[in-house]
Amino acid sequence: MGKEIKLDPKEFANLVISNYQSSSKEFEVIAKEHLTLYLTAYMLIERFNELEKENLYGVSMEEFNRRLDKLKFSPGSFFQK
Repeated sequence: MGKEIKLDPKEFANLVISNYQSSSKEFEVIAKEHLTLYLTAYMLIERFNELEKENLYGVSMEEFNRRLDKLKFSPGSFFQK
């Protein structure tokens, strides 16, 4: 049985936004960019952790890539209800 990889969504999202540099000078724009990036990173890791439950170890590279394709995330579609 392979090792399970479980990432902390909060920790990952914080790491992502800590490395992001906005080109805007407007505080609200900067905040919105960071918020969008944070939520996108958080949701991506939640989806990764669900995918990892299927255990990615021992699968072919083709199968590995097919499963990672499931991680595609569009924040626009997530926030539109």
